[in-house]
Amino acid sequence: MRRIEAVKGMLTDRRNVVSQDHLVNEARIDANLPGSLQASAVMATLEMAALGGDSATFAAALDDMPWERLAANDFIQIIKLALKAGAHLDARQVAARALQQYPSDSEVKKFARVLSAPTLVSSTLPPAPGIEANRTWLKAHAGEYAGRWIALRAGELIGVNDSAKDLAVMIGDMKDVLLTLGR
Repeated sequence: MRRIEAVKGMLTDRRNVVSQDHLVNEARIDANLPGSLQASAVMATLEMAALGGDSATFAAALDDMPWERLAANDFIQIIKLALKAGAHLDARQVAARALQQYPSDSEVKKFARVLSAPTLVSSTLPPAPGIEANRTWLKAHAGEYAGRWIALRAGELIGVNDSAKDLAVMIGDMKDVLLTLGR
């Protein structure tokens, strides 16, 4: 409770009420505070916003953070608070900023990697040629093996058995093998 009262005193009042349960989005940290005090005030605001699940207040408070004064573990704490507040994109941005300041810190690298934007390797992979060959073979011959397990690789029959398990053991290397029941 004392910390909340201290934070209330540090916030510039723009006719907005700051309470323990909710921070109004436009409450701002006084930029004239000494750096460490300003960082503490912003951190307290971030903690309150995270507890309340208030991602908008959380994002607004990030604008007041004196980033150059933070240690790597402070960045990690802010990332965790952002996730708790539901501010996932803010967590990603904080992780990227932390990585710029602390590129050799293992925890920072881990969070930056996990929270980084997903990358698409290829959106149009060519179809595997064996799939079409297997399909063609099945259309032509599956009826000949009705009720039996068939193993195909690239359109070639490599085994038939009454048991899928026995057929798999018989084949051994199942890489690129289609195992299906004949109809």
